[in-house]
Amino acid sequence: MWGKMDQIIFCDIDGCLVEGQYAPFNMAGLAQVRHLCAQLAAKDIQLCLATGRPKPYAEAMVQVLGLHTPYICESGAYVYHPKFAKPILRIKDRNKEKLAKLRTLLRAANYTIEPGFEGKLRITWEGVSDMKEAEIAKHREGLAAHYLAFGFKWSNSATAVDVLLKGYSKRNAALFLLERYGLKPENAYAIGDSESDRKMLEVVEVPMCPANATPAIQARCVTVAGAAGVLGVVELLNGVLGAVSEPETTA
Repeated sequence: MWGKMDQIIFCDIDGCLVEGQYAPFNMAGLAQVRHLCAQLAAKDIQLCLATGRPKPYAEAMVQVLGLHTPYICESGAYVYHPKFAKPILRIKDRNKEKLAKLRTLLRAANYTIEPGFEGKLRITWEGVSDMKEAEIAKHREGLAAHYLAFGFKWSNSATAVDVLLKGYSKRNAALFLLERYGLKPENAYAIGDSESDRKMLEVVEVPMCPANATPAIQARCVTVAGAAGVLGVVELLNGVLGAVSEPETTA
């Protein structure tokens, strides 16, 4: 029912497959990724998306890439499979109530809460698109300290601050899928570009990133692509395909 998989590649979306909010898609690059995903799938190596985006966005990207594998949404709050209508991993309803209370407070403080999320909050504010990621991280630290009593986790990307429930993360969702498929870390790759991907990258044998990844993420990766964004992902997937396609040599 779940499909066959010998190896898995977890892949972030923003900063890896797309440049970010409102940026145009590199359709030629995504077409290359789709082609490579089909080639890898023929060898039982499957790409699984792992994103902070909500389900509708992730589902659309699954369709763009022609995937038939589980995908991680809302930074691990949900895991869906294209074959099933309901999530195969989801947060509890009482946690939604806690998020709703914080949402009200943040809106009163003039923050914008991005719509579409159920298992996390994504916060933006005027001018955030012009800030460097280090500046956003500093802002995130201030928010986390101010709302410490809620007991949430706080992370950030290059465009927003995310509020997450403890116990739910891309890392834990990736471990959940590894267990479901009976895979070990040595059977897993991951592609990420920012701090929100760090722990996911740490649980696989081969962490990888495109050239636009932060210096801290690049330092943790076994392979850093020469190209940025989706073309970097194309480069990395070609490398995986090349490695498994190399003929065995005999002494």
